[in-house]
Amino acid sequence: MVETGQYLQKRMEDNCAAIAFTGATKPERFIDSDASFNVGLAVGATSVCSPGSVVICMNGNIVPAEKCVR
Repeated sequence: MVETGQYLQKRMEDNCAAIAFTGATKPERFIDSDASFNVGLAVGATSVCSPGSVVICMNGNIVPAEKCVR
């Protein structure tokens, strides 16, 4: 996910839509999954991030792809 975000960030134009990547520690079908929260965070992130930005959204954090590390 991090590598894909960094790849896209280098190749996107500034006037493109914002892109948010997200994932979950457990699949959505588990009761204690964080998947729904992370999807909501990603949707919210695309509405507040500037056009052309690529972010990784997990665990309540929104991190620009170029600053994200594993």
